[in-house]
Amino acid sequence: MKQFFCFALIVLLVWATQGCKQSVTTPSFFSDSVSVTEAAAGRLLMDSSKWRNWWPGIQNAGAQSSPADCQVYIKELLTTGFNAVVYDGTDSAALQLLIRDNTRATAAAAFEWRINPLTAWNKKKLDTCVQRLHANMKNYFGNQQNIYGRIIKQELVTDTTLIAVKKSFGTEPGTPEVYGLIDAVRKYIQEKGGTTRSYPMLNVYQEAPNKYQVMVGVPTTKSLPGGSQFLLRQLVPGHILMTEVRGGPAAIKEAQRQMEIYISDHKKSSPAIPYQSLITDRRAQPDTAQWITRLYYPVFF
Repeated sequence: MKQFFCFALIVLLVWATQGCKQSVTTPSFFSDSVSVTEAAAGRLLMDSSKWRNWWPGIQNAGAQSSPADCQVYIKELLTTGFNAVVYDGTDSAALQLLIRDNTRATAAAAFEWRINPLTAWNKKKLDTCVQRLHANMKNYFGNQQNIYGRIIKQELVTDTTLIAVKKSFGTEPGTPEVYGLIDAVRKYIQEKGGTTRSYPMLNVYQEAPNKYQVMVGVPTTKSLPGGSQFLLRQLVPGHILMTEVRGGPAAIKEAQRQMEIYISDHKKSSPAIPYQSLITDRRAQPDTAQWITRLYYPVFF
């Protein structure tokens, strides 16, 4: 009889232990807003070479290890997220990340984490592990520099009145050709009794393999009459994107490409052509690595 009671007690304890362990089966879910668009986050996520910049730990073949004795095994990489298993050495749970654009703010995406305990005896530790992973991702994904290689600011148009001139070239114009146009515009402004302000503007558009359309503008303090060659241009004092570039033509073209990606990511449209603001006098500084140029891109908000 005593042996029977001992056996029954052991069975009861095992049943109670397993019952408690299996009772914690409610999935954990949390969502946090990160300053990145769904499209940009997806690109970072699909670029495995960038994972070492934000993954909190060691990356092994088929498994990504996080600190504090916690491992995350990526089972399936999604376009904007992944399915994985998180394991703390004793217990494991199914882990899913989905990244979605926030319908209320296109400049931010919701990082939605779902942890579905499989055994979940140590649910709190697993949650902590995922929270740490999310914190690293938020810090990295929320930094524009890591996405576009630069900071792109939202500003308002301040130079709204300018005199401009257009000219076509058979090859991409260099510094002498660009400043020849700038000098001609400045001379025209002076002849009309006007005053220049700010820095000269430049837009170069390649229409065909051997045809470049160039527009140069110089902001003025007041409206001036246009002529047959020189055009009065008045910009709408709306929103505009700006980024500053240090470097020559290659650096400027790459910055323009990244601004176009930014506009696409944020689902913006442009009411006018983009332009360069020539901060450095390029004739006085032959070293293109020292050029400072601000790129402006008008957009609707």
